[in-house]
Formats: sequence, structure tokens, C-alpha cells
Amino acid sequence: MQTFDLSALNVFVEVARSGGVTAAAERLGLSKATVSLQLSRLEGRLGVKLFERRSRRVNLTREGERLLPKAQSLLAEVDDFAEEARNQTAQVRGIVRMTLTPAFGALVLGRLVPLVRRELPDIRLVIESEYRFDDLADPAFDFAVRIGKIGDDRLVARRLGSFRRVLVASPQLLARNRVIEPADLETIDCIVFSGRGTRHDWHVDRIVGPKKSAVIAVEAVTAVRDFAVIRNLALEGVGVAFLPEPIVRADLAEGRLVNCLPDWRSPPSDVMLAYRVGAARITRVRAVLDLAALAIGEALA
Repeated sequence: MQTFDLSALNVFVEVARSGGVTAAAERLGLSKATVSLQLSRLEGRLGVKLFERRSRRVNLTREGERLLPKAQSLLAEVDDFAEEARNQTAQVRGIVRMTLTPAFGALVLGRLVPLVRRELPDIRLVIESEYRFDDLADPAFDFAVRIGKIGDDRLVARRLGSFRRVLVASPQLLARNRVIEPADLETIDCIVFSGRGTRHDWHVDRIVGPKKSAVIAVEAVTAVRDFAVIRNLALEGVGVAFLPEPIVRADLAEGRLVNCLPDWRSPPSDVMLAYRVGAARITRVRAVLDLAALAIGEALA
């Protein structure tokens, strides 16, 4: 029966994550020669190539892509077991790593970080704010906050609530433009959440009166992949924005922004906590998960 060195699998996962031997060696505190040797031995045991070597970067082969999630899952299970054993009687302390999209970060972190500092003073948070969606089973993270379906059987998905997006603009902009129906926005300056271009479709539902849905075809003046930036641009009168209601709730209440179409909202979007099976048994992770659920629930309320 073939046996595998877990350290070799760890090296493989780190090289895949870092995109190169040099970066992986630095993160692991090993020499490049040791990392290369570990990879060669692992490939020899498996009888397949795991990476295509380029001048400065390595890319996973098809076999490497198949191995990566399995290696991540195995390493995570080992880490979880070891952590659970250590923490049977331990205090809630240590590092908890989370990942979330930048778009949702401003809403969540402003509540979560102070709450963790107050309730769990011996916990240290490491937060990765990025748009990658293939990282949720990566053992480098303890849990993730995501919007929408998770779609990964290796993970536990815990729904925390939902929000709708609203169409908002500055009072000055609306004073110059008449907005009665969704189609009116197609001729007004708009700001879209996008990293690919300025053309975008906004899907809205009427929540008052007879049910009705509409699609607003927007040719935006500005496209930004950050809700916080879009909010600031809307406050400056750059255009109409389609933003999560919790993010602009205070602006609407204090009159800095106006709801262009109060009877119309986006369909609801679910906010999810995602974590590996077994992660919630680890004391430090479970404690932060509970506070994250509380903080996000308050943000969405």
C-alpha cells in the first residue's frame, strides 16, 4: 500500500496556492531545493505530473487539479483533529482566519472585529478580503462569509439572513432627473458593481401592489467592484447606484441619499457562513463563528 508524507502534500498545496516554488518556499520557511524535491518525490509516488513548470510560475496539470481539493480536505481534517484534541480543555485563544468579499467587508467587519476584541481578547483575526470563490475548502481559512449559494459538498453552509438592493441617488441628482418607472433609469447616469464593463442589467421586483418584475438595462458612466466606493460616488452625485439596503440605511434615514423607486427592490440575496465539516468543533473557530453570526445578523436586521 502506498503511503504519503503529509508534509509533501502540504508543499503541493502551498505551491498551488502561491503559484510558484519560490513563493511557496518563503511561506513555508523552506529552501527552494527542498520544495522542489518534495514535489518530485510526490509526483514519483503518484506516477503523474502535478505541475507544468514555466520560467517563473507553475500551473496545475489536470491531475494536479484533481488532487488539490482532496489534499486540501485531508490536510484540513488532520489540522481539525489536532486542534480539537489540543482544545478540549484549552482557553479560547489563537488565530482564526476568515475570508469574505470586499463588497461585503465594510458592512461586516465594522461590527465583527470590535465584538471579537471585546468578547474574545485572546483571539487574533486574520482576514482575507478577495473575490476568489474557489478558496472555501482551502485549509488556510477557517470560515468564509459569502453571498449566494455555496455549492460545495465539502462545506457546511449556514444561512444568516438576506438583504435586498435598493436604487439610490443624491437629492441633487434626482432634482435634475424624473424617475417614475424602472425604465426611466436607462437614460440617467448610473454606477454599476462590475469589474468587466459598464453594461449591466439590474433585476428588480415590485414589493408594493401587484407583483411585477423588471430588468433595467444600464449603460453606466462608472463601473466599480466595491460597494463602499459606489456609495461614496452616489453621495457625490455621480449617478444612481444599486446598493445593499443595510449599507445605505443611515444615508437614507438622514437624507444624504434618496430611494429612487421605493416600491422596487432586487430579489433577496442570502448571506452565508461556510466552513469545513468539523471546523465548528474547534473551540476558537466555533467561538468566532457564533460572534460572526451575531454581527452579521445585526447588520442585516
